[in-house]
Amino acid sequence: MHIYWKVRLLEIRQLRYFMQVCESGSLLKASEVLFISHQALSKSLSLLEKELGAALFYRTPKGMIPTQFGQELLEDSRPILAEWDQLNLKLEESATRHKGKIRLGLSGGLIYFGSKKIWEYFKELHPHTEIEPYEHGYIEGLKCLKAGTLDAVVISDYENTDGFITYSLPSTRRLLIVEKSNPLASKEELEIKDLRNEKFILCINDFAYNKFLRLCQAEGFTPDVRRTSDTVYMYKLCSEDGLCGLCIDSNTSNLVPKYPELRAIPFKDNAFPYPMMLAVRNNYPKPTLIKELVDFLTYSLNSVLY
Repeated sequence: MHIYWKVRLLEIRQLRYFMQVCESGSLLKASEVLFISHQALSKSLSLLEKELGAALFYRTPKGMIPTQFGQELLEDSRPILAEWDQLNLKLEESATRHKGKIRLGLSGGLIYFGSKKIWEYFKELHPHTEIEPYEHGYIEGLKCLKAGTLDAVVISDYENTDGFITYSLPSTRRLLIVEKSNPLASKEELEIKDLRNEKFILCINDFAYNKFLRLCQAEGFTPDVRRTSDTVYMYKLCSEDGLCGLCIDSNTSNLVPKYPELRAIPFKDNAFPYPMMLAVRNNYPKPTLIKELVDFLTYSLNSVLY
């Protein structure tokens, strides 16, 4: 049986001390190399011998000479300590890869990522990675990404025509907001063709707007759309003027109850989803940090969406 099975509960430090005494041939010389006192080293060796139940050295006037048991331990300790050193080296390299800063634009998903608490939690999980979040409109966010003043941008409905590296994040549903007096309110699910004769007030970016147009045009009509950048204003016009709006699933619990005359209805087969992704500048030097961020954003979204 190899000696390392007998010393599986020993500390790496004890093996290092033992090997250094073997190499130095004396406690005094070994203690100087290890920068510990002669007494502390002697005590450590005595404790090791007691734990193993066998003497490791012959203590002679000429120095410390390993016993047969000590020679076996020395032989088996070398690969153990070599692997330990290799592991420490890999850990140091990993720590370097996971250390850095991401300047993050929030052009989508603000309802999820706009809170300071979520980034405080990220810091707890990844103390060596600094996130600098900035709220930007999607146009400004993409401009900053191109200019290199941002490293990554969370954005919805993005059609990557800029050549950025992109990572898909969990998506959620879009729902149609209608007055309860609208005939559409009697439906449990809607198809795009059901929207043919409706008028809309939409708070969506250009990517989503173009997708909506294409979906409607594929059904043979072009929707009558007004646009706004104010979600609350959209709800107000839906309530007061009978217009139709679009919202994301997780937002309905916050705003729909404030407008009891409105109803939010999903699309059949999630025909018009709210997809989010992370767009990253191509020359960002720390891809490991980005993967770390993607994992965190995915976990965070899954915990609130599903």
